Amino acid sequence: MSGFGKMIAQPILSAIGFTETEINEKISEKELPLTFDMDNFAFELKKEELGELVLKLMNEEDSSSALLSEFIKAITSSENDLLNLGLFDVDELRHLGIELNLEAIKTSAGESALLAAKIDEASQPFDVESFVTNKTQTFIINSLASEMKFTFVNSDFNRIIYDQTSGYEGLQYPDTLEEGEVPIFKATGILLEFTTSELVLKLVIEINGIETVIQITGDVETTENEEEVNIVLRDEMSLGDIAVSSSFLLEFIGDSLESMEAMDYDKETHTLKLSVATFTDLMGVGGPSTPLTIEKIRVINGGVEIFVEVDDPSLSTIISDAKDAINSILESDFLDSSAFDVSDPAQEELIEELEEVLSSIADILSDPEQELTPEDTAALVEVINNLNSENQEQLLEQIANGSASQDLEDLYDLLFGN
Repeated sequence: MSGFGKMIAQPILSAIGFTETEINEKISEKELPLTFDMDNFAFELKKEELGELVLKLMNEEDSSSALLSEFIKAITSSENDLLNLGLFDVDELRHLGIELNLEAIKTSAGESALLAAKIDEASQPFDVESFVTNKTQTFIINSLASEMKFTFVNSDFNRIIYDQTSGYEGLQYPDTLEEGEVPIFKATGILLEFTTSELVLKLVIEINGIETVIQITGDVETTENEEEVNIVLRDEMSLGDIAVSSSFLLEFIGDSLESMEAMDYDKETHTLKLSVATFTDLMGVGGPSTPLTIEKIRVINGGVEIFVEVDDPSLSTIISDAKDAINSILESDFLDSSAFDVSDPAQEELIEELEEVLSSIADILSDPEQELTPEDTAALVEVINNLNSENQEQLLEQIANGSASQDLEDLYDLLFGN
């Protein structure tokens, strides 16, 4: 402040009975993280204490919320410029206030479209019959060239989360709203993406109507016998392109993760657990139990593989006969490509890829000198799992009809607890 300014300011404050010390004592009584500096005639606030100031200014109910507290800490982190205290022009007048700028973390149009497509896929009603058909047929296909295993892909987990949270219901703040009231923030999507070494969890969230993505990574740790996989979520998450503490995300969706049937979640250690027990329960989706014994769990790019053993000789025979039937149809030119919906260019590309993979497998199976490899069957299973629900159902129906195998039909009931 200029010397002339001080000459005016100090007498004014003295006239109304305030000194620098008295002003700071009043601020201290209110427990506000501010300091008044008479020399500069300014209030000083450290950026890392802005969140504390915001919470102090809130009503008692809001300020006592652990979830809101973690949200404020995230957006007022000294690592970002999302929330700022200062003078702002409003209605042609200059006001002292707090400005929230979410443009820096807003999703781009392209990213938003990709997220919307994945959330739409996750929101499709969970159809037990389609699920069982997919898992049974891909189980048989996998078994043609490798150990017996089921493959659960990212979209399976995303659909389970959507289903078990009733469409992310209640994942918002405030969790209850008066008529006409809108939440400060709410979840519109929870998406999982597996790699062999990491799990990326994406929380799609709307803040004041603006979409952004919070992303946290978990490190995959598999026990030596592969009976359990622990995924330890990191202490840091990204809010848009900004790195902040993951406490907000873990507080926000911790209860939802705890209630998932496909995995366990330990809130104390922030660890997701995939175990033989959790997948045994999932394999009973069609009834109370499964006749298969789950031996090991392996995280792969795009999902999780569950390796199983069969102790029942009669069931082993049914599986063997179903494998022969699938082997025979894959050796033939059974695919009717015209039956698929290719209005989506991505699906059109997948159908073309499907034709190539099936042609390659047919050539191998027709040549006594060649042997089908796990890579060949994995390529086919990957294409099947990437098809949308309608095209996937069409393909699995063509396989079932072409094989005309009663053993395959029986397995739909036998493997999943019916």
